[in-house]
Amino acid sequence: REGVAFVLDISDRKRILRRLEGELTCADALAAAPTVALALPKVLGTLTCDLGWRAAAVWLNDDDGGIRLAETNGVDADAGKLRTLGERAARAEEPMWASEAEVYAAPLIHEGVKLGALVCIGRKNRCLDDALLATCRRIVGRIARKASNST
Repeated sequence: REGVAFVLDISDRKRILRRLEGELTCADALAAAPTVALALPKVLGTLTCDLGWRAAAVWLNDDDGGIRLAETNGVDADAGKLRTLGERAARAEEPMWASEAEVYAAPLIHEGVKLGALVCIGRKNRCLDDALLATCRRIVGRIARKASNST
């Protein structure tokens, strides 16, 4: 018997689809919730479960000029690291990431107003690439718009 076999690697397609589904889940949660605080558990759950981050947290500005922890998911021994990165990101103008440290930290900015920060750490054995960073940046933009509308 003779035959021909073809193998097609679709792992890239699956990864792209998973990111698009994660981004859509976050967008839906933010659109459906009356406030950003009510949407954050679903958004951070999506970042940690569907998009492969080990831990994620959002800080929002408080009335005293500082930041307060609004929501976390997957936080354990990294709580101190997340807090430090959240404070730095809330003061930053642009997102920060380090692939070797598996960290993404981004300020929540809408129409020039700094509203807080999102921090994600640990990649659950997955790489940190440009496509994931772009997805996270879009999610950050949506969180910032919702936070701006919730105040």
